[in-house]
Amino acid sequence: MKKAKTNNTQASVIKYCNTELLGKQKMSLKNYILYNDNSKGFIVYDIEAGCRKTRTAEEALAELTLYSNKQAVFVRLNNADCRESVENINSIANSQVAFAFNNEDIPTQRERIRIAKELNQYPVIVITHAKYKLLAKNSSMHKLFTKNRKVLIMDEFVSVRETIEITLPIINTFKALFRTDVVVYQEFSKIVAGLEDKLMASLADNERHFMRI
Repeated sequence: MKKAKTNNTQASVIKYCNTELLGKQKMSLKNYILYNDNSKGFIVYDIEAGCRKTRTAEEALAELTLYSNKQAVFVRLNNADCRESVENINSIANSQVAFAFNNEDIPTQRERIRIAKELNQYPVIVITHAKYKLLAKNSSMHKLFTKNRKVLIMDEFVSVRETIEITLPIINTFKALFRTDVVVYQEFSKIVAGLEDKLMASLADNERHFMRI
């Protein structure tokens, strides 16, 4: 049986930290990943930033691949974080057990489709928050990425905010649509009044004429 590498890296000392309690929290996180079979919902570990909770999760995932047949999805903020986790997990497991799926490393659609069909050979798939949100909207891809995977780990809360662009033509389009309803038109005009002023000012200054909100 393969053995995970021993991690001798020590976290930096955190001032005023109850290290005994922190150790128990990290052990609880690790044990939950390794042994818990509850699939009814999420459990949140709100351990302070800088306490190496991500590293603890990576160690647990490496052990998961060595001592069980469970498969997992690990969700991190961006592609750089995903690559880092894959490197850490594979190093600890001393084997190619984790794979980062992203558009930067797999630039062509044909290659992404091919690799997506072969994901089951990797016990741990690491994806970004953005990819996770896309999978939530695409049932066929969701099934492909979660097939036979019973463990889902979210590193940091996933933002559900959507960035939209507002332009004067867009505002005017909605005003035209709402003209038949005086109440809605007036309320909409009040809401966008400040945005219109800023957009008009940017036009006067020969700057960009759209806003991201």
